[in-house]
Amino acid sequence: MSVAWAYDLIADSAALTAQQRTHIEQDLLRAAMAVIARNPAGQSNWQSWHNAGTGAAAFAMDDPVGISESMRSATDGFSYQMQTSVSADGFWYEGSWGYHFYALDA
Repeated sequence: MSVAWAYDLIADSAALTAQQRTHIEQDLLRAAMAVIARNPAGQSNWQSWHNAGTGAAAFAMDDPVGISESMRSATDGFSYQMQTSVSADGFWYEGSWGYHFYALDA
């Protein structure tokens, strides 16, 4: 996520050429999104980090398809996670403060 945030800060500046932007987006951010997509974690707290990482990359690249996927995927997106992994009292379903705050940090 930090790499995507850093890229987002400089993407529209004169600090990068068009070729460098393309290289970062295709060979780093999209490549990272592809690796994450190959390793779905479903309801797991790990998926919260997957969604945060792919969402950050997609937002940094203004990629509406990637944003939608990280937010609305029916099997592991952010909305799915909130519906299936957060109990009525707001606690993470795995029942541990460690898991709860791990997912929340993402």
